[in-house]
Amino acid sequence: MHNRDMRFKRLALVLMLLVTLSCDAVASLMPGGRTPTAEPPPLTSTPVPEDLPPLPAPELLFRAPEVNELQALNGPVELVFDQPMDQESVADAFSIKPRAKGELVWADARTLRFNPASALDRGTTYQVTIDETARNIEGAALVEAISFDFNTIGFVEIAEVQPMPGSEAVEADATVTVIFNRPIVPLTSLDRQGELPEPLSFDPPVSGEGEWLNTAIYRFRPEGGFLPATTYTARVTSGLTDTQGAVLEEAYRWVFTTVGPAVVTWSPEDNAEYVGPTDVISVTFNQPMDHASTEAAFKLALNDLVVDGTFSWEGGVTPTDEETLVFTPDSPLPRNGVGQVTIGAAARARAGQVTLGEEFSWLFWTVRDPGILDTTPDDGLRDVEPAND
Repeated sequence: MHNRDMRFKRLALVLMLLVTLSCDAVASLMPGGRTPTAEPPPLTSTPVPEDLPPLPAPELLFRAPEVNELQALNGPVELVFDQPMDQESVADAFSIKPRAKGELVWADARTLRFNPASALDRGTTYQVTIDETARNIEGAALVEAISFDFNTIGFVEIAEVQPMPGSEAVEADATVTVIFNRPIVPLTSLDRQGELPEPLSFDPPVSGEGEWLNTAIYRFRPEGGFLPATTYTARVTSGLTDTQGAVLEEAYRWVFTTVGPAVVTWSPEDNAEYVGPTDVISVTFNQPMDHASTEAAFKLALNDLVVDGTFSWEGGVTPTDEETLVFTPDSPLPRNGVGQVTIGAAARARAGQVTLGEEFSWLFWTVRDPGILDTTPDDGLRDVEPAND
């Protein structure tokens, strides 16, 4: 302890010596070698006015949700004023309609938040009002009441579908498109399509591949095409949510029917002449047909007499192939006959219960008996040139 005190005393002496030498050096630089006797001017502070002008009437600088912004069901409503506010008067002036329970919290002297106690009603318009009794910290009130509306997140809706509901004669290779009213999936790369929801299903079931063309448009392409002559019910699953939490409250269903059976070609052609006695009659349909109902609907009449024969079929391997009915008469067709082929409306497609819908019919003429149709020169012609061809 003694040694420490001695070290402190020596250090103090050294410091005093340095101060003395510094003062002498400054004095030597003064005129006449004298130290200045005048004291330095005292430090002064900027005077503060006793009376500040009052704050202007408060105004709202910012609010959330902003205009056209959808509000999350549990999200806070925020109001930011341009100056510190009297919290009690603002709380008394605050109201929200439809009424919602919640807590008013001041983030700072200018920022008020309304935190809902429970989720707000979905798809609802709310009105927030701060009436003119709200004051700033100096007691200045609003010039006029503050009021604004906001909408909470609502429901996913189907804006459009293709084929349209109730469509008929939809081609078997058609694609199905669903357009939603809001973004359902986030933007993503093509190789991540498998991570996105597949909202579409069919009755009867259909195999195929769906893809999101963008955040709100979904397209489905059937594998191998839809069955022809079939009525499909398409369904978008309920509970589908968008990127902000809006929900499809109820499943969306619509019905369309694929193309029905129709005659596309036939032989002999309509109003054909010189049909031979052993020529066959053929009718080609746009899709595979139910053989029993189609054969029952077929009739060949020659000079108003029904012709018997046998049936055979060609094509129709896949559900979308054309198929041809071939009718071979049991006996040669007579000459000089007028034939009429009729396919009745009850002929049914193989894939479903859809029928031809209306009768299809055409005429042809069989070959005539041998005879002279024309002569040259004409019968009874006179003065014919010797070189007449």
